[in-house]
Amino acid sequence: MKHKNFNATASNARQKGQKLLEELSRNEECNINTCLQLIRDGAALDIQDGDGNTALSHAAWCGHTSIVTALLENNAPVHTANEHACTILMLAAWRGETDIVTRLIEKGAMLDAQDKDGWTALIHAASQGHGDTVLTLLQNGASTALTRNDSKTAWEVAEYWEYKDIAKTIHDHHVKTTFASAAEKGTPRRHKILRPK
Repeated sequence: MKHKNFNATASNARQKGQKLLEELSRNEECNINTCLQLIRDGAALDIQDGDGNTALSHAAWCGHTSIVTALLENNAPVHTANEHACTILMLAAWRGETDIVTRLIEKGAMLDAQDKDGWTALIHAASQGHGDTVLTLLQNGASTALTRNDSKTAWEVAEYWEYKDIAKTIHDHHVKTTFASAAEKGTPRRHKILRPK
């Protein structure tokens, strides 16, 4: 009897999880109250759609902060990546959802994960001109040295799109952290100058 009850409960949670995912896939048109109720009712939060996105992926992409908060409070997985190896943190960074980026980092999201094209969350944010998001990622330890598959760093991407203030922020942070690391190791204060390829 207990085994049957467990299976029924699990099945019900999966059904609610699927309904939650479908509702969130409507993006900005989703019913926030419906989503919050499904989460409270125990919807399974690890279900992925055909592209590999979860409920948290969709909520982060659309900037639904209240839904993201509820999902994280109910232990929604934060490390899931879609079929392009794009993480939830990358999606939020690309959209400039700084508050959500902060919440994901607090839950242990991997700052320096790279998608299939080598893009990190920092590169995504820099490419879209989201200065606050870039600063938040840097302050939490995102690497300025990682490159896309075409060897471009976040600084070079910001320069390419003429986001001068963001490029300067990334460059200055790179120099500062490189100097600090060198000082800790007792090595000469040298740093790689970030230059366009």
